[in-house]
Amino acid sequence: MDNGKKELKKPKYDLNSISNNIYQEFHSCISIKDGRSRSYEGILLYGINDLSLLNDLRNKISNLFKDNNLDYLVISSPTLPNEFPNFNRNDKTLGYQIIDVGWFIQEGWLKVK
Repeated sequence: MDNGKKELKKPKYDLNSISNNIYQEFHSCISIKDGRSRSYEGILLYGINDLSLLNDLRNKISNLFKDNNLDYLVISSPTLPNEFPNFNRNDKTLGYQIIDVGWFIQEGWLKVK
């Protein structure tokens, strides 16, 4: 803080709170009335080798979709598939919101046991 700027504190998530956060962010994106929101197919979670954690996160987000009557896929994979449709707001192709779960862990945002 030598430069007089206030340091921003990183958010800390557990599995439930990050699931809710990812769901809320996705829901915000699909609720935009610009026509492109219909281009989302779902969410791809990747970036960690812990399949148990990855699957727990996938299941929690899937359950939030079901609880809110939303029909979107949540897919999990340790690595990012080579040919996977990534949603891009600048074009009208269908795709997935891609989330690197490993980045959240590495940055200290997601607390894992």
